[in-house]
Amino acid sequence: MGKDELHTYDLFKLVPEEARDFWCKEPDEGSVTMHEFGLEIVVASGGIHGVPDNGRKEFTNVIFLDVASLYPNIIRVLNALGEYTDKFWAIVEERLAAKRKGDKVKADALKLIINSVYGLLKNKHSKLFNPKASLSVCVFGQIALYDLSRRLHEAGCTLVNLNTDGIGFTTNPHDPDCYKSIWKEWEKDFDLVLEEEMFPRLIQKDVNNYLGVHA
Repeated sequence: MGKDELHTYDLFKLVPEEARDFWCKEPDEGSVTMHEFGLEIVVASGGIHGVPDNGRKEFTNVIFLDVASLYPNIIRVLNALGEYTDKFWAIVEERLAAKRKGDKVKADALKLIINSVYGLLKNKHSKLFNPKASLSVCVFGQIALYDLSRRLHEAGCTLVNLNTDGIGFTTNPHDPDCYKSIWKEWEKDFDLVLEEEMFPRLIQKDVNNYLGVHA
């Protein structure tokens, strides 16, 4: 799947039927649980989460790949704001320029504006209210992370932590650099950017509560 095919490719083909059925009901509450890739994966209206289904809590040499500015970038990819998407993205680029220049006050102020946009898509009192666009942004992100999980698993990586905007894993010991080509191919396919962080040791209670030790 190349970038030019992104908007015509049937992304629903990448996920199990139970996830598709859940999203098609336009869920506001509830969730569906799946067991895939050595994880217990929970798909909900707010995101996708997963932890090892064998209950393991401690790991070594864990790599995290996190999506940079997940929802703002998906809004751009899906043109979720219609004619205002370009203006929105101009604000994002203005913030990045301020950040590079060390203008923290401006960068932080623009970050608040940018991060509020996705929430306003769900706010019926906002002029940006568009629940279908909100659902599309959320579902696109979940499909993208699910697909990244699948690719890493098929390459022999052990998945440790799946969250709405990133995934933690230990790489294939027989091919430790295998994830790097997956990383770049996935970025090209979904027009998103991943950022890497590594923890020599990781202890986790659940998907949102973990301690990563750098040394």
